Amino acid sequence: MCTIESLQSLRASHFFYGLFGLVVGVGLGFVRQYLLRTRLDFPVFGSPRDPNPRDAVLEGQAKCGDSPYFVTSSQQHRTLVLPMSLYTEVNSHPEKVVSFRKIVKDTMYGRYTDIGGTERPELLDAIRQDLMRNLGRVIEDVQDETHHALAAELPDSAEQWTQTNAFAKVLQVVARLSGRVFVGLPLAREPEWIAASIRYTVNAAGIRHQANEWNALVRPFVVPFLPAVRAIRTQRRRARELMRPLLEELLLSDAADNREKSAGASRGSFLSWIVARMPWDIKTAQRLGDDQLLLTFAAIHTTSITATAAIMDLATYPQHIEPLRQEIEQVLAEEGIEENADGHVVFPKPAMARLKKLDSFIKESQRWSPMGYTISSRMIMQDVTLSTGLTLPKGAMITFPQYAVHTSPDTPTLSPAYNAPTPNPGPDVFAGFRFANLRSVPGRETRHQVVTTSLDSLTFGHGPHACPGRFFAVAEVKALLIDLLRNYDIRLVGDVEGEGGEGRRPGDGRHGLSRRVGMHCVLEVRRRARG
Repeated sequence: MCTIESLQSLRASHFFYGLFGLVVGVGLGFVRQYLLRTRLDFPVFGSPRDPNPRDAVLEGQAKCGDSPYFVTSSQQHRTLVLPMSLYTEVNSHPEKVVSFRKIVKDTMYGRYTDIGGTERPELLDAIRQDLMRNLGRVIEDVQDETHHALAAELPDSAEQWTQTNAFAKVLQVVARLSGRVFVGLPLAREPEWIAASIRYTVNAAGIRHQANEWNALVRPFVVPFLPAVRAIRTQRRRARELMRPLLEELLLSDAADNREKSAGASRGSFLSWIVARMPWDIKTAQRLGDDQLLLTFAAIHTTSITATAAIMDLATYPQHIEPLRQEIEQVLAEEGIEENADGHVVFPKPAMARLKKLDSFIKESQRWSPMGYTISSRMIMQDVTLSTGLTLPKGAMITFPQYAVHTSPDTPTLSPAYNAPTPNPGPDVFAGFRFANLRSVPGRETRHQVVTTSLDSLTFGHGPHACPGRFFAVAEVKALLIDLLRNYDIRLVGDVEGEGGEGRRPGDGRHGLSRRVGMHCVLEVRRRARG
């Protein structure tokens, strides 16, 4: 018979061995990092106390050129920055050799958030195939929801300027836009779902930031007890509860096996696409709830940061506002698109594609205010010898110098020679219509779009690992900016004359090699007078 004392003794022994294993694992990790540094004898730039890793990346690029170098920042391990000449070769290796998912799981603490953890092919297939095939209808749904969301979140007064937290408002709006597509009406507008989507996104990102504040030696002992970790568990349970009746409805209506029928369902097409691609044995509320939260994080986190940065750039460089408004109204007139009874217009997909200045402004904002100074981080899972003779040892964390590429006149599409037919300034100047000017050159009409990836434009990655959801994300940002430009005025706080200026703009936040628009950036907003 098991006594209380024996159970307590068993638990204590399990805890001891678990603690011992954790200590050994951490120790081996540090030994591995030491061995990596001795095997890869490259210059090191930056330090854990460096408040601005951007300078370390730029210094390393300037001094090392086409040679690798290490960047150290925050509490993270040293990251090996490889030259862009190796980008295609490195990223051609399979996941089991050069892993993207492993780095995501580690940096996003996937053990607690599930980000980068379990493979979810139904999500990728639904994004790459179903979402892309139905993007035209989805764009119209997104624009319709944008109008409702902005009207709910922003002031209705045309007489008085109101201060508002730009990121907080955009987060609310993007949560609603994503929900309209992912879970459909009416759930997308229910406060509980909006709050759950945002809290999961904020907590998932928060776990990473909070954990990295601790020294790596004690981090494994601290992370399980972070408040954000406990909150994530609660949110995952609640998401499963909310998905259960939707899953039952889909299965009962046979929507999972009839995508064409479900495409117009008010419950949200994406749910039916995911369920249709699930093997029968995993068609559960638990799986669907977890899928939805992961999808929500991927959509809301990056899209909100991108949209907020673009809005801040509009207020900082307000000379772009009127030309953008004129382009929007011109396309409306030429396409014959009319407002409905509430003054709302919906751009069909082909009409939205004609907004070249808007597309360019978003792309320039991404270039100027990236979410990271490096891109395409990977973990080396087994020794890899490259064509240059460089051997990347197992356990090495590698990346590429995105920010240096996006700000260098040596980058082909930013070079003086390539830009000679246009009035574009050098890459050290924000020029919202830079890429629209490049597209005005004969033969380049379809190039340089915000969703176009290349070795010169790495915001969404490039090659086989390019972000599959970028078309949807860009559609959301465009819908938000169109409605904002048509119906609202914005300015930096205290900018009575509307002159903008970088000196008035709130600073951005930085964490390791990541950069994010200031979470506390405040703007002044008012409704535009009708007509």
